[in-house]
Amino acid sequence: MPPHRRQSSSSNVTPSRQGSVETEREDSVTREEEKQTQKDTTIDAEVEDDEKEEVVVDMDTHMQAQMEKQKEDMKILLENFSPEQLQRYEAYRRSALNRTNVKRLVSQVLNQQCSQTMAFVVAGFAKVYVGEIIEKARDVMEEWNDTGPIRPEHLREAHRRYLKESSFATLGRKF
Repeated sequence: MPPHRRQSSSSNVTPSRQGSVETEREDSVTREEEKQTQKDTTIDAEVEDDEKEEVVVDMDTHMQAQMEKQKEDMKILLENFSPEQLQRYEAYRRSALNRTNVKRLVSQVLNQQCSQTMAFVVAGFAKVYVGEIIEKARDVMEEWNDTGPIRPEHLREAHRRYLKESSFATLGRKF
């Protein structure tokens, strides 16, 4: 009888059928976990998308309500304007700065080309600035008990006050 040989654990032994079944079970469990994770992620993404859509709808509704309120407020304001105020308001609404001239001015100041969009924005800000100066000049006229058209001294005083107010608004900046 030949001596009994013991096989070492380092030898190449094919895994038993039982071992491969366990590996397959582990793989299938891992795949199921991955599928569940993907489902959870998909569900979370759908819930998030639904919440975003609800927020967008809420914002749209809120914006529409705000716009309606602004229109109503503007209507009330226009109804209470004096004929002179209404005439000035209509003139302000119709007025516009020539974009070609604005574009040329901005290009000269910045020493580079100016886009149409930039000219449009600068023209809008300039119109608001002119409106504020005119409004302040009217206040100056009222304080000085002057009547008639706005004169250069009213504009100079309005500009001086505008600079003084804006210097307070821009901390530490002096003109």
